[in-house]
Amino acid sequence: MSTYDRTNTVLWELGTVTSGVVTSLALAYGSVKRFIEYHSTRRSFNKVLAAKIVPITDLRSLILSSANEAESNDEKLIVVRGLVRNLSSNVLVDHASGKRGVVLQETHTCIEYKNLDDLLGWDRFNPFKLLKPWKYLRYTLLRTVPFQLEGFSPGSYSDSVVVNLSGSTHSLPLKPVFDLCRVLPKNRLTLSILYPVGLLEVKLLPLGKEITAIGFCSLQDGNLQIKACENIPYFLTELTKYHMVENLGHMGCSFFIQGVTFGSLALFVLFLTFATFVRNRPCCWQRWKDWRQRWRKSDDDNSNEKIVHG
Repeated sequence: MSTYDRTNTVLWELGTVTSGVVTSLALAYGSVKRFIEYHSTRRSFNKVLAAKIVPITDLRSLILSSANEAESNDEKLIVVRGLVRNLSSNVLVDHASGKRGVVLQETHTCIEYKNLDDLLGWDRFNPFKLLKPWKYLRYTLLRTVPFQLEGFSPGSYSDSVVVNLSGSTHSLPLKPVFDLCRVLPKNRLTLSILYPVGLLEVKLLPLGKEITAIGFCSLQDGNLQIKACENIPYFLTELTKYHMVENLGHMGCSFFIQGVTFGSLALFVLFLTFATFVRNRPCCWQRWKDWRQRWRKSDDDNSNEKIVHG
């Protein structure tokens, strides 16, 4: 074999081994990531499953009795369900539909121009006109007012719990308003690189909507308050506790199956890469066959000795 052929063979073997190892590492990384998500989902599943469903009318007495027994309320998750009510006279009103709510989310789209000439519409020779002079961007504007969940027997002051959204990164059960997607009028006098184009979507948490809140309950200045637990993926939702448990159970099973599948594929690819490398190396392959022959011979000798002594 010439030097040129030997070099090509070595490079081909190196590329095969490298690609196999990289693929195995990628699959192993995916497997580890899925198992981490599985354990996180399992912890959330156990916490939601252990959470206690309490009517809002009984929540104050439960917290007071727990405080008298010197128990830690922050370590127990509470599930309550009620109607959305504004805490004071403050309320958000969507002017296009007239609907009122406590959380208003607007998704806008705009054009970001690369230079001011494109924005002003100046036509001049530009060898790079074939390139797109702008790009579309989206941004979301979220507005909230203080609100509370009221029980199903309105009229009692203690029959409500204030929702504390501070520090929460959970999604909110917003209701989309589809008839508000409209294009904004064109205005050439806008001297900004960001040019507004349209209002894509408006979502609202309306008054009177029935939702579930799961989190830590406490008394703040004599008022019931519930705040989110960052270790679980739910805070305010339309789902009941049993639906949340069911969803987390399905997610955990899916992550576990994906982790086992990726791990098995990683081991299979690594074994296949090693076998291919050994097969393509005559010295290694010969040593492997010699070892197998010695192992079989020693195994046969041991069997014969047992027969003779028997």
